[in-house]
Amino acid sequence: MGRPKSFFNKKEPNENIFMCKAIIGRNTEPEFYSPTLDSEAINQIIEEDKRYGIFQPNNGKYFTYQVLNDDVEITNQQVLKSIQYAYRRISLRTNLKFVRARTGEQPDFRIDFRTVESDEDKQLSENTLMYHYFPITSVTNKFRGLCVVNKKYFWTSNGESIDMHFIDPEHYPEEGSGYRGKTYDFDQVYTHEVLHGLGLPHSKTSGNVMSSNYGIMAEYMSEEDIARIQAKYGKRNISESHVRRWLNWLRSASERKL
Repeated sequence: MGRPKSFFNKKEPNENIFMCKAIIGRNTEPEFYSPTLDSEAINQIIEEDKRYGIFQPNNGKYFTYQVLNDDVEITNQQVLKSIQYAYRRISLRTNLKFVRARTGEQPDFRIDFRTVESDEDKQLSENTLMYHYFPITSVTNKFRGLCVVNKKYFWTSNGESIDMHFIDPEHYPEEGSGYRGKTYDFDQVYTHEVLHGLGLPHSKTSGNVMSSNYGIMAEYMSEEDIARIQAKYGKRNISESHVRRWLNWLRSASERKL
């Protein structure tokens, strides 16, 4: 994938700032634009990953997160569940813990729903679904841990089409219109984006969460994804049978209509 200059043009002293954008590409499917690995062998990939850093929690113990959502089409409860599904996929394989920020606490991760007009950073375009910054060291940097979601698009936790009444009630006032509209899978896209936030660039190969095209990316972490995130943050001491039970629950929960 190409690397637009805007991904690299904001700097603090001694710190490059990278980001990933999920952009609507061919056939309305997202394509992801950000730095991409040069290697395909896992040991070389892990070595390359080092240049993108590790994200450190403010409190030194666990990550905190905050949702800033005034989108009327998806509730805070729905967003929080989708985000928690994404975090659970990661915490099952690592020692990382994600906790909702308390009132007045500075969060490590901020999920902010914006429009093109309200995006003060001017990174959100009409065809951008979501963007997320890579690890930023400075706790005073306003881009640290920021994920911006485009309110223009309709998000669900399963990505399935739904009755147009819910997407466009002005033109489809009655439920059961017979017309169905596209939605985007929030927890799948967010899992990809937050792994950037933890320091993983794109993989060159298909079948990974970190693959750069929605059509070839996985929803759940592959062996490559797992090896990469564990190289940065360590491996959780948990049995594979326990992991499988959690993954089965996550698949069921994330496909359920909220």
